[in-house]
Amino acid sequence: MEPRAPEEETFVNVFISCVLCGLAFEVTFFFCHYLEHMFPSLYINCHLLHHTTKADIALSGYYMTLIDYFGEGPIPMLAQLLPTIFFASSSTAVIHGIYLNILYATTVHSGWRVPGVSHPGMHWLHHNHITKVGEAINYATHFDLMDLVWNTKSYKYLEVEQRLNEERARIKKTK
Repeated sequence: MEPRAPEEETFVNVFISCVLCGLAFEVTFFFCHYLEHMFPSLYINCHLLHHTTKADIALSGYYMTLIDYFGEGPIPMLAQLLPTIFFASSSTAVIHGIYLNILYATTVHSGWRVPGVSHPGMHWLHHNHITKVGEAINYATHFDLMDLVWNTKSYKYLEVEQRLNEERARIKKTK
């Protein structure tokens, strides 16, 4: 297979490639993250360090063990090469996927809200939902597709956000 020529890199081709690469990243990330929560020894030895932060600053997204790092970074990033190779997709999409992962890890752990990226409340809930091994929620990353498919999605952060908004409104009225 030969790489695409620059004139073959149309907007439609890059868009479709981004969707395929994003799906490959999302599925791989979800299962790596999910498996770290399902197996007690993996959770304790590889992922628990990351959960000792409460996801409140950008760099906490990278507070992890080496195995955790590979399962949530390079392995999903490399999985994007599969659609690139098998479907002759645009390699530009892989670069977009890598940047998206960095953006997501930074924003979701800092609480910043960025349009088109999952609400940081979902990941905050994932970090703060105290459960036994294998009972966590919101494992997915950029898109919530895998959490919806595996029924691990929780919107409870919306209740917290609503209470905060009501409290802000009440304080504003008293001023």
